[in-house]
Amino acid sequence: MSTEVAKKKETAVSTNLLDQMMSDEGAGVDFNVNDMEVPFVRLAHPMSGAMQKAKPEFIKELRAGEIYNTITKQIWDPEKGITVIPVHQETIYTHKADEKIIGRFTMADTELATLLKSDNFYCVIIDDDGSTQKAVIDFRSTGLKVSRRWKTQISMQKVQDSKGNYRTPPLYGVMWNFTGVDEANDRGSWSSWSISKLGVVDRADVFAEAKKFREQIMKGEVKPQQEDEPAQDSAPAGSNTPSQDDDIPF
Repeated sequence: MSTEVAKKKETAVSTNLLDQMMSDEGAGVDFNVNDMEVPFVRLAHPMSGAMQKAKPEFIKELRAGEIYNTITKQIWDPEKGITVIPVHQETIYTHKADEKIIGRFTMADTELATLLKSDNFYCVIIDDDGSTQKAVIDFRSTGLKVSRRWKTQISMQKVQDSKGNYRTPPLYGVMWNFTGVDEANDRGSWSSWSISKLGVVDRADVFAEAKKFREQIMKGEVKPQQEDEPAQDSAPAGSNTPSQDDDIPF
C-alpha cells in the first residue's frame, strides 16, 4: 500500500541570507487566527475530493490509502505514518443527507438518531524534519471504534514526575504514531488508522505550541476547514468503502 512520494527540492539559500531573513522572523504573517482554517489530515479513499480530477482539492500524486493534508496537499507514507500530539477533542453531529454541521449535542438528545457522529481531534503534527503543523483528524462511522480505543489509551496514561509519583499527563503531553492499515469485510475494503504510543513530548517548544493551540481552541478562536468532502465512512452502497451501518470487527 505504500507509495514513495518524491519531495520537491527547496532552492538553496546562503547562510548569510538565512540569518538576514530570520532577523525579520514572522514579520507580516501574524494573521488573526479567526481568519484562518485548520486543515484536516485524512487517509485518502476513492471518494476523496483530493482524488477527483474535477475538484479544486485534487492532488495528482495522491493514491488511495495515503495520508494527506487537505489544505497544504502534503502526502505522507501510510506505513511510516505521522507523529501526532492531540490537544483537544470535540464531538459534532451532521445531517445524514447533506453533512452540514448543525450543532453540538449531549447524548440525551433524541435527535441523535437522525445524525452522523464525528469525533474531531485537534492536533499538532511533527514532521520528519522536526517542523510542526496544526490539523484536525476526524473519525466517523466505523472510525469511531478507533477513536474509542484511542480515548481509552489516552485515559490510561501515567507519567512519573520528579518526585517519583505517577500522574496523568495533559492530553497534549503525549505523542502518538498514526499509520494507515487495510481493513475489509464482505462489503468491501478501505483504509483505517492504527494508533500507537510514542512517548511523552520531549521538546519544550512543541509542548508550548500545543498548549497555546489548545488555549486558542478553548477561546473559540480556531475553526476547522469548511469543506464538503464526504467522509470515507459514509460512502454510498456499492463503493469499496464502508457505509455508516457497517459492523466491522477490530
